[in-house]
Amino acid sequence: MNIMNTRTMLPAVEIILLWTLLTTPGASPQMPARPGKLHIASTPPGQKIIINGATRSETTDVTLVVSPGKYTVQVGTCQPQDVPVSSGETKEIHCP
Repeated sequence: MNIMNTRTMLPAVEIILLWTLLTTPGASPQMPARPGKLHIASTPPGQKIIINGATRSETTDVTLVVSPGKYTVQVGTCQPQDVPVSSGETKEIHCP
């Protein structure tokens, strides 16, 4: 390769390197998932709450902040419900 070809290739290489730097995503720490909420209500209020088999100290009506995931929620004497909660979502559970 002679000097003339090297000089004409240099701008092309610089453009390719610049394009690669601008289009490659930078390394960033992964953001933790935002919590979701379970709003649990009953008629009448004051009912016992069981989540994933564990009795809670709170009674209805209450809003609980939870990690995203799937929960089995039982309110008072109502049947347990499987409740998926996504990041930033509020799920309503009501026991008549």
